[in-house]
Amino acid sequence: MKKNVFVVLILLMACNITIYAGNWTVVQLPEVSKKWSLRSISFPSSDQGWAVGMDYENKNKLKGVILKYQDGKWKNVTPPEVSSSWKLTAVCFVSVDEGWAAGFDIANEKGVILHYKRGNWSMDEVPATYMDKKGWSLYSLSFLSASEGWAVGGNNNGKGGIILYYKEGKWTAEEDEDLLKGHIFRGVDAVSSDDIWIGGQREGHYWGIDKFTRPWGTFEIHSDKSGFSQVKQPSLLRNVIRNDYYFFNANNGWCVGIFPTKEPNYTGRLLNWDGENWKNIKLDYGSKWWYLEAIDFSSEKYGWIVGVDLSKDKGILVEYNNDKWTFVSKDDLLEVSKDWGLYDISNAGENEFWAAGTDRNGNKGIILHYSE
Repeated sequence: MKKNVFVVLILLMACNITIYAGNWTVVQLPEVSKKWSLRSISFPSSDQGWAVGMDYENKNKLKGVILKYQDGKWKNVTPPEVSSSWKLTAVCFVSVDEGWAAGFDIANEKGVILHYKRGNWSMDEVPATYMDKKGWSLYSLSFLSASEGWAVGGNNNGKGGIILYYKEGKWTAEEDEDLLKGHIFRGVDAVSSDDIWIGGQREGHYWGIDKFTRPWGTFEIHSDKSGFSQVKQPSLLRNVIRNDYYFFNANNGWCVGIFPTKEPNYTGRLLNWDGENWKNIKLDYGSKWWYLEAIDFSSEKYGWIVGVDLSKDKGILVEYNNDKWTFVSKDDLLEVSKDWGLYDISNAGENEFWAAGTDRNGNKGIILHYSE
């Protein structure tokens, strides 16, 4: 038995993989630059995936980063020329042959959408009404198929949220100013063409419930056959900033986010939709300053949440197994570095997951892999 353990350790050292509790490993990535990070990850199959982020070695000229996983390893992919400074914040693939990435063209002060098809990345044309607008960026993507999807974000100049709709090769924009004004959208998930959830926060209202003279921080909209409308929130959930959604159907959905009280005591929140209302799911983590960033599932009985513990400078992993949520203990997490966090997660098959984030101490992106 000892001999077998020794052989396994030798193999792990050769592959530059570190064991985590619960079968999580941190994997070897290509050298991108001296300073780079990852923000989003998407696996359309168990043997192919993508991760995106930014290269910030030159802080005045950022560059989008695209990594591809194939044949058991990650490689750096040269992105298309977007501008002199830009970054990527979201990626979503509907198959191994087609997907999208989105972010912010900093040089031109507008959102950017990249489209992967037939082995190549190219830039999608944004709606005409947004071509000349300044200060807007995109944070999240959701696609039902290669012919229908959504991209959401917000303006950095106080002019409201962004909702773009993709149908049969063309992007159009939601133009209802009453719906968009004063908001930033951070997450989107489409159950069907007539059932879409979009959420985030009220622009500039990232504060606690102790300040009753100001508006609540939560803003969330839902679309049915009659169009988008604002979702009324239970009083105790009106300050939960929405970061990410996952819906199985119209009667079973999940949302993760942040509950800002008094800085630096912001804490993560997990919500469950039962078809009529959002309900808070209590999570006992034991830290004063932590966020939940993303959520994904392999089935209605199994899934994971990732996030950031800013009090301890560590990533967060939360497992869902047969109706029970359990944190991977802070003591069980091996050191990725002195300061790291996780921002996105993607299911790649039956109980197989990939998570992406950043080693802030080493100024580089990180990817973790879970497999039973």
